[in-house]
Amino acid sequence: MVNGDTLKQLLTRCRYILAKKPSKWTINQKQRADILFEQYPVLEEVCHHNMEFRNIYEDKTLLNAKERFECWITKSLDQQTKEFNTAHIQSKIT
Repeated sequence: MVNGDTLKQLLTRCRYILAKKPSKWTINQKQRADILFEQYPVLEEVCHHNMEFRNIYEDKTLLNAKERFECWITKSLDQQTKEFNTAHIQSKIT
């Protein structure tokens, strides 16, 4: 890797990065994320989509949050990511 990490080291070190918002990443974490996403572009899409979901909870109004959640579900179905489709199914149950 460009930063000297092996692939195994990169994956190990990035697991915590993916749980944080990109605005909270350090310079080193941003560099690692860039390398990781270059190696695994689908992971970048999924990570971004996951952040969109998390941001729904920061919405101040329930109506706006519901609209954003419905848009997120539509996008999830379009992406055909099995794990995100589970959220859609669960939302229909409750």
